[in-house]
Amino acid sequence: MAVFRGHLGRRVLAVILVCLVSTYLWTSRCLKSVQSISDEQNTYLQNALPSSLDPHRRAVTSQNNSGIQTYSLSSTSTQRWFKKKVPKRPFYYMIELNFSCPPDSNESKLAQLRKASQTRAAGVPIIPRIIHQSWRNKDLPVQFAKWQQSWRACFPDWEFKFWTDEDNRAFIHAHYPWFLTTYDSYSHNIKRADAARYFYLYHYGGIYVDLDYECIKPFEHLIVKDLIFESTDIRLEGNMYPHNPYIQNSLMISRSRHPFWKLLWQDLLTHTKKALKPDLATGPKRLMAAIKKYTMYNEDYLVYPPCYFNPFPWGQNLTHCKTLNRMTDQEVTACKAHYPHAYTITFHAQSWLAGKKNLIFTD
Repeated sequence: MAVFRGHLGRRVLAVILVCLVSTYLWTSRCLKSVQSISDEQNTYLQNALPSSLDPHRRAVTSQNNSGIQTYSLSSTSTQRWFKKKVPKRPFYYMIELNFSCPPDSNESKLAQLRKASQTRAAGVPIIPRIIHQSWRNKDLPVQFAKWQQSWRACFPDWEFKFWTDEDNRAFIHAHYPWFLTTYDSYSHNIKRADAARYFYLYHYGGIYVDLDYECIKPFEHLIVKDLIFESTDIRLEGNMYPHNPYIQNSLMISRSRHPFWKLLWQDLLTHTKKALKPDLATGPKRLMAAIKKYTMYNEDYLVYPPCYFNPFPWGQNLTHCKTLNRMTDQEVTACKAHYPHAYTITFHAQSWLAGKKNLIFTD
């Protein structure tokens, strides 16, 4: 310790100690940001990554406390991915669209997919004819109630399931009790609403759609895959990635028991830090990260471009459309007129945050 004698030596020692303490605190914080999965959750998700997800996956098994074999999540391809240089774009933006705009330009490709879906072997699951929507209670804002009726007009023969916050928790408690602690721990109610819709689609299948979407014309003929998402044009990221789709969790289509949702659940369980914003914890960015992982090794999905279901871009100053539920009925009609090819349109009400103050509950 002779090197640390004297005034200068003590200063050097103090700097070293500060660096060591800072490194320890930073490492601890990073480790705490990812929550470990309990034995009960791990048992339920033991098949979360099906073999089709990663052809290079190693069949590594272990025994948990209850004696049930569980799969490790290690794979050679995953290891290779993390050795690569970190891309400049966020991971969740690196998703390719399956079609282009306008919709008419994709008819031949859609016809081929439609034919393939109609000739699948008997017993292969199809999309159940169910539409799911959710709100905090049964008292809907006036505009939302009108748009809800548009879905009944587009799909008159489909079953409609309307979920309140109370229904959501009861559903999780009854069918997925291993997730209830995580569900109750969310810092925002929108996180619980996000998570619940992923469980609807796994459990029942069908279409989930937010209440600020209006169905303009039926689109059952576009349901040609077992897993379908829509994308939008977004400018909230400073226009850094204008050519990459931003996939929202506001309109999703799936067959029941699709393995993708288990992969997403696993992401939910490891991103529960209260400081995480909703879009990163349970919302679009969490969804996109799971989609990117799944689509690296699977082809039973579609991502439609904005012109199909979400043509009104969020985050742009438009003269013909307004976000946050600020349009009159006449302005809504004028907004829709700008997108004649769209099957649906969302008006970006953002009823859980900035648009909450604009909701009207009585005529």
